Amino acid sequence: PVTHTSVLSATTGCDSTVNMTVIPTILEANVKLNGQTLSTATDADSYQWFDCTTDMPIAGATHATFTPNYSGTFAVQITKNGCSTTSSCENVNIVGFTLTPAKEKQFDVYPNPFNLFVEIDLGMNYKEGSIALFHITGKQVYHQVLGGERHLKIDTQDLTSGVYYLQVIKDGIPSVGKVIK
Repeated sequence: PVTHTSVLSATTGCDSTVNMTVIPTILEANVKLNGQTLSTATDADSYQWFDCTTDMPIAGATHATFTPNYSGTFAVQITKNGCSTTSSCENVNIVGFTLTPAKEKQFDVYPNPFNLFVEIDLGMNYKEGSIALFHITGKQVYHQVLGGERHLKIDTQDLTSGVYYLQVIKDGIPSVGKVIK
């Protein structure tokens, strides 16, 4: 605490003494990982989760808890009473996928099986979202944040042969398809 005393003089000759004790509030953003869900117990006015790899805010991730749809490192920025702070980055490894039925898939991918490259047609331009490619072991081998693309071509010549899962997140909705090299 900091104590400050001020003496105020009036033109009538009467003085007033004002004592103020200021107790600064320390705002901390602590993050816990439970399974694949990140959370902060800090009571705040607002929350914004970030992808630490890109330093970009994640669209729609504005609550005290956040479950990412792809492996990576994430942090939360909290604001309370006009003050903001950001947590340290936490690593999340996504294990396992639920395949999206073909009729509900939000993208087309070709060729499948692929060799030197794989192409993805999103159907329209998306400014918010991401694409990730995972080996069957769960290791992420490619990640890109969407920036208005409709069509992408990923160089895959350095990947080993095997089964991969392509995850596309558009407007916060994940869609996963199986591809083979």
